[in-house]
Amino acid sequence: MMRAIKRSPYGNLAITAGVFLVMAAVGAPGAMAQQPATPTIPAAPSDQSAPTTAPAPAPAPDQTAPAPVITPAPTPAPAPPPSQPSNHFYIGPEVGVFLPTSSKTSNRFGSTWYSLGLAIGPVSNVPQGGAFSFDFGVQYQSRSGNHVLLVPLGAEYRIPLSQATSAQPYAGVTADAYIVNLKSSVDNVSGTQLTGGASALIGLNVGKNTNIEARYQFVSSVKGFDFSGLSLSAGYRF
Repeated sequence: MMRAIKRSPYGNLAITAGVFLVMAAVGAPGAMAQQPATPTIPAAPSDQSAPTTAPAPAPAPDQTAPAPVITPAPTPAPAPPPSQPSNHFYIGPEVGVFLPTSSKTSNRFGSTWYSLGLAIGPVSNVPQGGAFSFDFGVQYQSRSGNHVLLVPLGAEYRIPLSQATSAQPYAGVTADAYIVNLKSSVDNVSGTQLTGGASALIGLNVGKNTNIEARYQFVSSVKGFDFSGLSLSAGYRF
């Protein structure tokens, strides 16, 4: 005898739900097999173990290289200071001898006339182009009551014979007016007269102290006497 089974409505729902669950479980693997697998792109490995190399520093400048040598411009030599005029006062003796050429003059007044004078001022060398100067002298001689005084006044021109400064030879000429005072008892003449004359000379200057000179003087006749002759002199200044 069959017994009818009474079903509850909630039981049908439970069965239906179970069927769906089973179908879903059975169909899921197939669906998953039909879908292509998405490739996985591996991330770039991070090289944590590789050491980090810093860029090489720029090479330092060569400290051992020699520095460029800068040659300073030559310094011009300072100009010599202008020469100061010397305050030294030069003075010294000057000796001389006169040898008249006229026999009459030698008989009345002597054949050799000596003189001693005073030289003042330094000896100056003659410049290259020559130089003018003042000519002045004094000659005096007496013998047996007779006497004569000669004073030449004029201009002198000298030229150098060398440009040496320590010892300079020179030559020159003079043009003079002679003041002549004489007395000759034998000839019964006396008095003072002005006459003309000239001379040619040659000499040597040594430094600022020494001068040696020879000259031949020509003097016009005075009261019958000829006073031409050779004159030698030497002077030294201190």
